[in-house]
Amino acid sequence: MMLLQRLFLLALGIRQASAHSTSSIQRCNTKEPEEHDHRASERARQYRKFRSERYQSHSILRPESEFGNSIVIPVCFHVPQGQTAPLTDEQLQRELEHLNLGYSSSSCCDTNLDWCNGECSLNTGISFAMATLDANGNVNGTTSSVTEASACVTRPKNRKWTQIIMNSLLYREKPIKEALRKGGARTLNIYYIRPMSVTRTQLLGYASFPWEYATDPAMDGVVINPGTVQGGSLPEYNEGDTLVHEVGHWLGLFHTFQDGCAPGDGVDDTAPQRTANKGCTPSERRDTCPGDSLPDPIFNYMDYSTDACMYEFTSGQIAAMLDSLEAYRSTSDASLFMANSISTAVGYYEMGPLETGATQVFELQNIPPDSLLTCIVTPAAADDDGDLDLFLNHHGEFHDFACSAETNDRVQICSMALSSQDEGVAYAFVYAVSGVSSFTLDCRID
Repeated sequence: MMLLQRLFLLALGIRQASAHSTSSIQRCNTKEPEEHDHRASERARQYRKFRSERYQSHSILRPESEFGNSIVIPVCFHVPQGQTAPLTDEQLQRELEHLNLGYSSSSCCDTNLDWCNGECSLNTGISFAMATLDANGNVNGTTSSVTEASACVTRPKNRKWTQIIMNSLLYREKPIKEALRKGGARTLNIYYIRPMSVTRTQLLGYASFPWEYATDPAMDGVVINPGTVQGGSLPEYNEGDTLVHEVGHWLGLFHTFQDGCAPGDGVDDTAPQRTANKGCTPSERRDTCPGDSLPDPIFNYMDYSTDACMYEFTSGQIAAMLDSLEAYRSTSDASLFMANSISTAVGYYEMGPLETGATQVFELQNIPPDSLLTCIVTPAAADDDGDLDLFLNHHGEFHDFACSAETNDRVQICSMALSSQDEGVAYAFVYAVSGVSSFTLDCRID
């Protein structure tokens, strides 16, 4: 009986929360990064550097599609319809245009404000266009117009999908996304749904991190409160910058105040910041980490300032976004970096295709101490002229390899000694200089 009473009271509280105006606003509800999130971000940086070294080693020009000035992200808008008027095509078009503005060098402070002297952001080189869908609902291209007949815009008529009550009986995010999501890892799915906590706090938005796609692709995307669109119902937060902020998370950025003054957000050129900024009072230019002579980055899109203050990304943040795009959101459905390494025993394995520029990591376990590990990799098919590189080390990072085989030979051989301090684990990295339909990895202990 007590359980039924608690459920009734919880449901009543949720009903009241949805029936009355919210008492507070939370800028962002993206999850607090944990140790594995920081590690995933760092591995993305390592991986992009590793691939650059491979291109240089083989005197291959990096594909133009991987440069920051030519990356186009396909976008899908999902707007569940209920009792209130849904966002119009015109509003969605303005959202797309503002998103592009936020990631360009035309993102500047508002000169109508007395503190603005015309400062502008850097060009990220990342742009956004509406995804287009074929007759089967698959992403097959992009367009600049929301009103294009094939543009990826869904408007499901389901009142229950217009609001998400976090951590409650009415938490419906997964079935919504499973029903609506389109495209692969690089397709940005944006859901205009009103998120709210059970304590009546209205949430402006939240996003998934790029490295989470591999384990739960259905939950990938960004949830945006419709009141944050330009001219929306949330004063001080209705210029469209919530979308720019949350897409920053989707591209691998943390908050500028993440983990306080140290270690911080992992980006070298964002000023240390102990706590989030609220509002927009540049004249104060607070410094929550005294001693560094750097004011808090209150104009940065990844802080918590109101929209009037937000207009910039730093060069370090741009590099971090490009790192995550390359590692976790490649142009195909499968990431160029197979984020979840294969854990296995030493032995012989035949693997599926590996596209040009992709890397597969093997975690080799149960290796006896004081032994010699030798691995051999080769394309599986005799007529496959793909080119593979092989690297070995003890720690699994994309650097400091104990052995490397980068010749033009069809067969690559690498050997590495393991001591009793290596805990019986070694890592093999297979990199495709040019793609193969399948390959074999044969590792032995001597």
